[in-house]
Amino acid sequence: ALVCADANIHWDVPEATKSNPTPCSSKDSWDHAYVDHILKTIKSQPDVFDSTKIFFAGHSEGSMFTTWASFCFADQITGFAQSGVGLKLHGEAVTKDHCDKMEGHVGDAVGMLPARLQPEWYPCKAKKDDGLLIPGGWGGCDDCEYNPLKPWRATNSQGKDLQVCLFSGCDDYFLPSVWAMQEHLDRAEIPYHLQRFDGAHVLPQGYGAMIASCFHISDDWSVANNATKYAPCAPNYVKPKDAESL
Repeated sequence: ALVCADANIHWDVPEATKSNPTPCSSKDSWDHAYVDHILKTIKSQPDVFDSTKIFFAGHSEGSMFTTWASFCFADQITGFAQSGVGLKLHGEAVTKDHCDKMEGHVGDAVGMLPARLQPEWYPCKAKKDDGLLIPGGWGGCDDCEYNPLKPWRATNSQGKDLQVCLFSGCDDYFLPSVWAMQEHLDRAEIPYHLQRFDGAHVLPQGYGAMIASCFHISDDWSVANNATKYAPCAPNYVKPKDAESL
């Protein structure tokens, strides 16, 4: 079954601060009740839905909300997939170690960076404490450090690591946010799988089939004849570690 969640204009993605890096309560986001209601509805119909195999997915702003909802409700889902936007850092979260690793990504992708990805959008290249710019200024409050939240190694509904699938367009101007997510998933020792595709900030064709394949729900690609071709963003791009459980 597919549930298409719809925001009220925008998702209420909270801003993770130094004092509250994992804003997961109903007080942090009014959409907490919305997600909670969806999950309770699914669980109330065990003859229709298998509540042990719930996956969240989103693109762009929906990707940010997906990340928030997936970590905050990790013990009620199996995994999540995001496309277009990863993680924004701000303030003290923009450390020298993080910047050095981001510079490595930029170096590996020289000549392959999106034309719209101007220098001021690079992680650690922007004005002090801005880490990575996001339109609208989300995650840019004085005490903000992460947007939507600081990832942690969460346990899913099956008692295993929360499964994570990242999809990144090689010509996406939010590409650095995916690098930032990779770096923090690695830092927290969170297993994940990354697939890059030839495209900009758009939902890849055949996204549903890509998700199904990544999570091994189905490996039948015949349902995605027009699926976007996977491609590395540069010959020497740093390979992420894959999750053995995926």
